[in-house]
Amino acid sequence: MADKQATDLGQLIDDIVAMVRFCNEHGVSVAPRGQGHATQGQAQVDGGLIIETTPLASIGPVGPGSTTVTVGAG
Repeated sequence: MADKQATDLGQLIDDIVAMVRFCNEHGVSVAPRGQGHATQGQAQVDGGLIIETTPLASIGPVGPGSTTVTVGAG
């Protein structure tokens, strides 16, 4: 079960960037995993890194007249 402690999202994002760069430099496959509800195994990678994106479940501000919103990967 995932640990539900508070997370510093700025540090988390920096860590994810570092992990993806490392994997890219060393030929390691990477797969993001959001809510884990995919039925076809899309969030699986053999011998690679799975990045849990649930902590990035955010929705940016939406105001009157706004036509865009930023949504997190979780």
